[in-house]
Amino acid sequence: LHLTIIGYKDSVKVKTYTSKLTFGKPQIILLQWQNIDKIVFQPTGDTATHLENHELGDTHCIITQLVIDELV
Repeated sequence: LHLTIIGYKDSVKVKTYTSKLTFGKPQIILLQWQNIDKIVFQPTGDTATHLENHELGDTHCIITQLVIDELV
C-alpha cells in the first residue's frame, strides 16, 4: 500500500510525496512544505503487507499523530 500526500496552493497541485506503508512498522514523515492551503491523503496500489507472515491486509492505514504547522 502506498500513501500519496498531495499539497495544493489556490487549487493547484504544487507538492507530492509518496511513501510505501508496511503493516506494524511506524513511519515518520516530515514534509517542510511552504505555502500550502490544502492537503490530500490518497492511498494507492495493493493492500498493506504484514511483516510477520506476509499475509495481505486491508487498504486502511491509521494516522496516530498528525501535526500541520506553518514554518517560522
